[in-house]
Amino acid sequence: MEQLVIWDSKKYLENNEGDFYGVFLETAHPVKFMDTVKKALKIDIEIPERLKETLTRDKVSIPIKDFSDLKEYLLR
Repeated sequence: MEQLVIWDSKKYLENNEGDFYGVFLETAHPVKFMDTVKKALKIDIEIPERLKETLTRDKVSIPIKDFSDLKEYLLR
């Protein structure tokens, strides 16, 4: 089995010195798609305490059509 290595941005910055730009992309926690994951895997997903408050907030999204839109948004 392949070993899974998880880096978060804080750890990355602590271990890499110098001036640089970086983009950190992450996948969503399975609880974000709870119904789909539950149906596909036939398991109940426990909601971590740190996410319970997040699930009650209003969803905010920014429409991004293509790479040009993404670049413009990131460089603001």
